[in-house]
Amino acid sequence: MNTLIRHGLRAPAAAWMALAAAVALVVPAAAGDGGWAAALSRGREALRDELFDLAESQFRSAVSNAPSPAARAEGAAGIIEARLGQGRPREALAYLAAEVEASVARTPLVLRARARAQRAAGDAAGALETLSTLAATGVPPDLREGVWRLYAGVLDDAGRMDDALAVWDALVREYPRSARHALDRADLWVRLAQARPAAAAIEDLLRAHPGTPESRTARLLRARLRAGGGDGAAAESDAMAIAGDTHAPPADRARAWLILGAVEEARTNLTAAAAAIDRGRELAGKGPVAADLAFFRAGLRVRQGDLDAGRDLLRAAIRVWPDHVEGARIQLDLARRLLDTGRHAAALEGFQSHLDAYEEPGGRAEAQMGKGWCLLALNRAAEAAASFEKAAESLADPVRRAEAEFKAADAWFANGQFTAAFERYEAFRAAYPSNALALRAAFLAADSLHRAGRSDE
Repeated sequence: MNTLIRHGLRAPAAAWMALAAAVALVVPAAAGDGGWAAALSRGREALRDELFDLAESQFRSAVSNAPSPAARAEGAAGIIEARLGQGRPREALAYLAAEVEASVARTPLVLRARARAQRAAGDAAGALETLSTLAATGVPPDLREGVWRLYAGVLDDAGRMDDALAVWDALVREYPRSARHALDRADLWVRLAQARPAAAAIEDLLRAHPGTPESRTARLLRARLRAGGGDGAAAESDAMAIAGDTHAPPADRARAWLILGAVEEARTNLTAAAAAIDRGRELAGKGPVAADLAFFRAGLRVRQGDLDAGRDLLRAAIRVWPDHVEGARIQLDLARRLLDTGRHAAALEGFQSHLDAYEEPGGRAEAQMGKGWCLLALNRAAEAAASFEKAAESLADPVRRAEAEFKAADAWFANGQFTAAFERYEAFRAAYPSNALALRAAFLAADSLHRAGRSDE
């Protein structure tokens, strides 16, 4: 565990050394406990069966009858887990804030549950702070492995990939019998598009844990990695072995068909790609892979040029899975293609839909840029100027930022606001003297000044 401590949360070293001496927070059932133990047992059973309302009811009974703060902590943590199971992390946190006494809130079980809820709510910084408090409090031995897994996941969410990998490496070393740690490490390498270490992590898992469910998932990761690297034949071999395995879980088979669809699209065999996605959808049920298949299907139609069908499929997918990462990307791609084909009103609707739904700054900047082009084409020049200026404020690429600033000046010119256009052309020349458009900006600045003078007369 020393390796994990070296990669620990930002807490005093003494707090981490206390981990080794921490005692598990387990309260035995006792006669006359008022039904606390029985309610707790029923709550856990309901939680396992995904009967979340029943679980919360039983955990509340356990809290009411608990003989000590430590016992109440077990019930409180169960209530949080029940709400997380229903996808209600903010309500789990609200319960903590409103109903859990301080002595219970500081217990390891509840701190861990709080960090899980914060992570589920998208508050990685808050989760890291809570985990630091937990480290200082002392992590009981029976919670330690799970807490470290949670920590690695939160680091991943926070974009601290090197730190996350360090924790996964340490977990793999400290718990060599756990295929889950090896799988999550491999998955992170794949998501980072680091082909060599990803391949090594996958092969390590396959050697150490043959025949496990994790090894099947690792083969899917390998197929995805090979597909992304352009080795379609090897990817197809891996994926087809799982897609055709009637003993494999339906979700894994659906994931394999998704990979096969991507392989066929890369081969420009779009009919086969669509057929593979349909095979996957038959197996997917309502889990995460169903969302991935739905967005891939919509994106495939968009990339095929069937923009109306792609738009309808995308809208349907977003209604069901509004926070899916592919929604924003495909929405922008669709809007750009509509713009490129001269369908300015439809493209404007697409860019505005992106702005209404998504907060990621880079995507919003691109949507503002596209919106500006649409508005300019629709003779709504003043609105176009405002959109171009908003894009320029956020675009990280200096070339794209220069383009946005120049088009803002053009839009003011097109709207007959020549003084504003002159000021922006001059600002462009000052900011980008070596830009290919600087000479044109000088000409248009002079023209704007002339027109402004004439309009003043």
